[in-house]
Amino acid sequence: MRPRGILKDIAYGFCNTFNSRNNDVDGYWGIGVLYLHAIEHNTQVVCIDLLRRTISPKSNRLQILANTYANYISNRANQYGLPNDWITAATVMLRFNCTEGAQPYRSACGDPYVIEMSFQAKTGFQHTNQKTGYCRPHNPKRERRRWND
Repeated sequence: MRPRGILKDIAYGFCNTFNSRNNDVDGYWGIGVLYLHAIEHNTQVVCIDLLRRTISPKSNRLQILANTYANYISNRANQYGLPNDWITAATVMLRFNCTEGAQPYRSACGDPYVIEMSFQAKTGFQHTNQKTGYCRPHNPKRERRRWND
């Protein structure tokens, strides 16, 4: 597969994995936890820089997400035999209460959000992938925690 195709494949896989219910923080759905984090910081946007392993607004609790998905990107690139410096930028931007691309008939479960994953390769090629969905802010009184065995 050509490097551009590899970059697209990694971005597509990342978006699907990040958007899934298996994305969790301490047993709770990661998107809902990120939404609560955004509300607590009076913002509608949370950014994760996967190469620098940082989250904005800053959060020690959510650092595990940055580390987990930075490792995901690195492992996927290694599976394709790409050198470690081939991906020069990998960012995730979550926008909450964003109606862009939202499907109104699916709004029974919270507020709309958009996940935008952007990659840049050493060659200058850029690729962005986007997913949408609905979520509520994390609330442990309304949610069941997933227990790891």
